[in-house]
Amino acid sequence: MMTKTISACLGGLRSACMLGALAATAFGAPVAQAQQYPDRAITMIVPVGPGGGTDIMAREISRRLSEAWGKPIVVENKPGGAGAVGVKSMMRVPADGYTLMFTHDGIIVATPKLFKAPGYDPRTDLIGISEVAKTGYLLVVHPSVPARSVTELIALMRDKKARNESFGFATSAVGSADHLSGEMFRQMTQVDMLVVHYKGTTPAMADVIGGHLPFGFFAIPPTTQHVKSGSLRALGVTTRNRLPLLPDVAAIGESVPGFESSSWYGLFALAGTPRPIVEKISAEVRRIVGAPDFIDYMNRIGFIGVGSTPAEFADFIAKDTEKVGEIIRAANVRAE
Repeated sequence: MMTKTISACLGGLRSACMLGALAATAFGAPVAQAQQYPDRAITMIVPVGPGGGTDIMAREISRRLSEAWGKPIVVENKPGGAGAVGVKSMMRVPADGYTLMFTHDGIIVATPKLFKAPGYDPRTDLIGISEVAKTGYLLVVHPSVPARSVTELIALMRDKKARNESFGFATSAVGSADHLSGEMFRQMTQVDMLVVHYKGTTPAMADVIGGHLPFGFFAIPPTTQHVKSGSLRALGVTTRNRLPLLPDVAAIGESVPGFESSSWYGLFALAGTPRPIVEKISAEVRRIVGAPDFIDYMNRIGFIGVGSTPAEFADFIAKDTEKVGEIIRAANVRAE
């Protein structure tokens, strides 16, 4: 009897050991993958067209990550569907960390609220690796527009409305941060405007530069050169305060009390990507964002570096999603 009891105990001990070994193996595999990551090229999907603020930041981050890891990072622009085309293309690849996505906030917090079936749910399909940067937008007009301040622009737009004349507003996409900045501007100033959506910042800005539409809110990096060349006139910046990059451009809030709008940019992986790999990428991004030369680069182009852990980023996204949802409802924005 005692022999059987001892055998049973030993058998139970062996089973426990085997389960422990299996658990250790299961835990150790992702850790080992993270230690070796990356051992080949990485693809970084940018779900907007080239030339805008998102694309500029994506290429800068990919360049610095590539230098740090000694592996190539190929940036692929995949615009369309208010960002859905790029996100869904990412969802067709393995969740192994070798396909990442760099995007602006609109595709994460606005598009799912604007479209009934965008084809993805950022809460379940993606993992936020790190918020990288944030910035405001420049309110710019074509030089032919007879307004040299935000106050004058508001007066002009109200006059147009009184005469039943339209005043065109170019946006990079439905629900993008520049679009919502314009909608907030409309709501707070009671002006009227004809909204024209494009597939990216570059074509939208090109039509304002060409005089086909009078104004728009555009990302600071690609817009500054056109302001300095005189092909666009900057009337205001959406950030709370003026920017060191453009000290002579007033904050819109100086004329419209309480107005403030900003956009953030972040790096994402596909849901199911091993957590140790996500954490490794996040740590490297935070190192890059905190480097003095990167901070200097951010200041020179009108951005502010952020850097966050996956947990911090998830919490921030949840709060921003709620905030943007309120703006969309108040502005009555509808996607076609």
